[in-house]
Amino acid sequence: MINTLIWIFCILIPILLTWKKAAWSKKLLSVGSAAITAMQVMALSILLVTNQFGINKTEGYLSNRDLDKVSSDENVVIFILDTFDQEYFDAIYENEPEFLEPLDGFTYFSNATGMYSTTQGSLPYIMTGQIYRNEQPYSDYIKEAFETVDIYRKLKQAGFEIILYTDRMFVYDSADSPLISNYERTELEPSSTIGLFSTLHKFTMFRYFPHLLKKYVWLYSGEFDQWKQAKNVEENLSPQQNDNEIYYNTLRDKGLQIVDDRKVYKLIHLKGVHLPYTLNRDVETVTDNSADSYSVSIASLKIVYEYIEQSKGLGVYDKTTFVIMADHGEVCGNPTSPILLVKRQDERGELKVSNAPVCQADIIPTIMNDVNLGDRAQYGRSLYEYTEGEERDRRYYYYNLAWGSNNDYLPDLVEYRIDSESNDTSAYHLIDYPVYDYQLGDKISFADSRTSHTYCVTGFVNAEEIFTWSMSTKGKMAFKIGEFSSNTLTVLMNISHLLTQPQKMIISVGDNIVYDKTITKAGTIEFGIRKEYVQDGILELDFQFPNAISPYELGISGDIRTLAVGFSDMTIEESNLTELELTALAQGISLYNLGTKIEFSTNENHTDVFTAGISGAEENFTWSLGTEGEIKLAVGEVSAPLEAEISVAGTIDGNQIISISAQGETLYEATLPRGASKIQFRIPKEAVVDGILTLDLSYPNAISPQSINPDSTDTRVLSVRFSDMIITEQAEKEDQ
Repeated sequence: MINTLIWIFCILIPILLTWKKAAWSKKLLSVGSAAITAMQVMALSILLVTNQFGINKTEGYLSNRDLDKVSSDENVVIFILDTFDQEYFDAIYENEPEFLEPLDGFTYFSNATGMYSTTQGSLPYIMTGQIYRNEQPYSDYIKEAFETVDIYRKLKQAGFEIILYTDRMFVYDSADSPLISNYERTELEPSSTIGLFSTLHKFTMFRYFPHLLKKYVWLYSGEFDQWKQAKNVEENLSPQQNDNEIYYNTLRDKGLQIVDDRKVYKLIHLKGVHLPYTLNRDVETVTDNSADSYSVSIASLKIVYEYIEQSKGLGVYDKTTFVIMADHGEVCGNPTSPILLVKRQDERGELKVSNAPVCQADIIPTIMNDVNLGDRAQYGRSLYEYTEGEERDRRYYYYNLAWGSNNDYLPDLVEYRIDSESNDTSAYHLIDYPVYDYQLGDKISFADSRTSHTYCVTGFVNAEEIFTWSMSTKGKMAFKIGEFSSNTLTVLMNISHLLTQPQKMIISVGDNIVYDKTITKAGTIEFGIRKEYVQDGILELDFQFPNAISPYELGISGDIRTLAVGFSDMTIEESNLTELELTALAQGISLYNLGTKIEFSTNENHTDVFTAGISGAEENFTWSLGTEGEIKLAVGEVSAPLEAEISVAGTIDGNQIISISAQGETLYEATLPRGASKIQFRIPKEAVVDGILTLDLSYPNAISPQSINPDSTDTRVLSVRFSDMIITEQAEKEDQ
């Protein structure tokens, strides 16, 4: 929203100036334009002087050399389908189990976990087994990882041709002793200058457009790959492209080719189920927004099926170790698990499912064991050596590229330990995470992923235009606030979206619940935090969203993210709240001054005094909702009984019984007429507990308008129309 307002301001100001002050504004705009141009020229000049043009041009690239080759002797084929989450596969398994029949001899490891949240961390780890913890520059890590690992030297010595079809940034190969056959040390050039500049133009629009328009120019970084071509190469080689459709069509048109003089080890990294979704289930590009994660998942598997079918046709299927996997799952701001399916050589039969606690560290041992080049003592246990229910310590490193990073390192890492029993989000436990400085009183905007995710440790997705969704049933925020002088802190959070209504939200600091309420509409929530809850200057907020659900489960879309609440901004500020205020805010209870009239209408909507059983405010009243209701008020300590008066605008049919009680004692019960009436009753002072008054309301005869009139579309269960309420303290009458 702020971004959009700035754009509107920038557009309107020159127009208004030109209209009101034509001569003066013309001079101002000329000077301003010249100043902006001068700054751009200066920046370009610095770039021309400091940039080392030509460096890295000939470092090489990974080509399509021998991508179509399979060995008549022995093969290892690894398909990495980017972002293919286990939830996508499980949806196919549940809805279309027959679609998975081509997975002949495969085992689906349903309790597998990944190591990193995006490709930058995952892919080098999958290829080398070497962990990156930001302890050295990323490029140094890549070089060291490939120099340290011995699997490629062993494969080469055993007669394997090694083909790694992925981005060169994830791979290192020594020029002195090359191991990777499709690593070309040739300069690259654009295949189409117009095409390249068109994509650059789209990228520039995405970078600078208002947030509301970015979705119309969304692009994937892999789109630049289509404009790469090798310079001065006579062979029919092209740089690696991870485009699903291009690879599929090439595979179908040209087919696989058998070679007899060598074995083949091949890793094929495709776009898989990475955004944006553009493919239907027949691996065809569609532009009508009909593609979703489900259709692209089907399409991705069809690509693999084509390879499997051709392998069988060439008689090499039983001589092939197949791995179908993802580098990471859906990147949603929460741990997710990538798919992992494996078929060993000479293995056939229906798809098996294993719930053994495995991870990507087990892939290299599995492959080396299957090609008889290593055993458990050298590389560790294979996937098939773990059993269901076995105890195992697994790790996961989360980071978000939206947090920002430099070219030398990944963003700060959040480390998790994963339980052995499962790989759903509840099995991930935080071990280590960064905590950043926060200045009390500053507003945090959840429209900016970089700003908001500075403090969102887990459980929140990237910003969506003007807000950020909670993700999963749990979340955590952390703030380094240092010392402060007040007795309490007050947190204000603006909620802009609820996926479904209602949404229960519980917020804790350590073992202390500071907010627990069911939210029924967008708005501001407020809660207090005692000073002693802040440990060593660090404030940690733990969130629970028990009603969180995915749009996919609701049938709204193919979005598998488990969502609940959309946050637009928040502020933490010093305060000195009373015990009553802290209690009221923690329970989402309204503070009430005795003797104040509470109105239930669109003009004065105070329906928040109802914690249950109330509909939306209408012009002069608000309907009860359902057969039960509850009113909670923070009134403070009272020294005498209270008198309550509730004005009723009417009932649904003139035959409505209402019963009101407190602490188990019935205070009022009557049948109300169809027209206006008043409810008056006395409340004993013992009904106020710790300064909180709770009134329980019952409407046993509540019915829906539709049950009275079948033509009505209103299915709400209604009883009483409330207009207003007032509670006063009365003096005790002395016994006569």
